[in-house]
Amino acid sequence: MNMIPYNIAVLITSFVILLTGCRINNKVDTTSTQTEVRTLLAGTDKTIITPEVVETWTDVDGDYKYSPDKDIYIDRNGNGCFDAVWLAGFHEARPAMGIHDDLWARSVVIENNGVRVAIVALDLIGFFYNHVQEIRSEIPRELKIDYVIITSTHTHSGPDTIGIWGFSHEESGFDPVYLEFLKRQIVSSIIRATKRLKPAHLYVAMKEGLTKDVIS
Repeated sequence: MNMIPYNIAVLITSFVILLTGCRINNKVDTTSTQTEVRTLLAGTDKTIITPEVVETWTDVDGDYKYSPDKDIYIDRNGNGCFDAVWLAGFHEARPAMGIHDDLWARSVVIENNGVRVAIVALDLIGFFYNHVQEIRSEIPRELKIDYVIITSTHTHSGPDTIGIWGFSHEESGFDPVYLEFLKRQIVSSIIRATKRLKPAHLYVAMKEGLTKDVIS
């Protein structure tokens, strides 16, 4: 894959900051000597990526870890097994107790100077490169997307998409069924964001002295 042009790299950096929740103060640089102005296009979308929590449990001993000999789960599908959604981060044996609020995939597609980039931020602990490649291969060619970047918020309140937070150190919490659902949601979100492309403005600002009173 070719190196990303400088102007697109600047746009990507700015949008990654926006997607991860940082605010940029609006300020227009009127001193630019650039004579040729190209239209910046942008389109956005967000879609729910919350897994289905079929079975929940009660943490009887209050240690935030599921212990079969102490804690209680509700066997809703009657298969005699605890079909848990294992949460990522902190420690193993941490199944979801339910859904407090949804997890999201937030997408933005930007185009400038004939280059089109899709950026997706996931409310997940992380997302492996091979899965990113799979998503890239599933994006329709007619969308004419040159680059796809997928990042994660590294939340510890989402499912184990890495595979190291299952019931024990020897058991993975990774769910391949959820992965397929996740990939479909991401691709659909990118498609919708692309269809919403329209002229946009990007504002970037700098402020000095933010760490003046922090570092002694």
